Amino acid sequence: MSSPIRPQSWSWAEFVSYADSVQERAEFIDGLPVLQAAGTREHAQAVLGTATSLRVSLENTGCTAVTDGVWLRVGEDRFLPDVMVLPAGEPADGAREVTEALMIAEVMSGSTELRDRGRKWVAYRRLPSLRAYLLIDTVNHHVELFTQRKEAWSVVFLEEYHSITLPWPAEVTLPVHLLLGLSG
Repeated sequence: MSSPIRPQSWSWAEFVSYADSVQERAEFIDGLPVLQAAGTREHAQAVLGTATSLRVSLENTGCTAVTDGVWLRVGEDRFLPDVMVLPAGEPADGAREVTEALMIAEVMSGSTELRDRGRKWVAYRRLPSLRAYLLIDTVNHHVELFTQRKEAWSVVFLEEYHSITLPWPAEVTLPVHLLLGLSG
């Protein structure tokens, strides 16, 4: 009886060379590339709605919202969150990865939901800077907002007619329908 062969782990440099040579987006998890499938129109609208809402709301705070073009390093892994809020000064010009995020948003799909709720969420909680995690469900039109208070995380489930208020770096209120990429 033969045992399954585990692919050989890659170095970070090998992964970057690979990621630069392919059209697909890829994350680097447990030493292996994890390709990201192209999203749906709803996924793209939710990413755009979330990033745009955050970018406008964060104006003049020094923080910025970015989409999946910058890797988030957690330990040796590199993730491509759909949207991140970065503290002032992150990333440095030309940087391809960051190590801090105040907020992370993932737009879930059938193929990513388990990873977004599992492996990624476990890794993201290791970030000392993280204050909020959003799981955006464009199929059922709701958002799960995880927030950190002291040493515990709590979750609130919000429907498209709700708003989210984030207290950092200044109080920011975002209508959930915009995060879902829905028109008003």
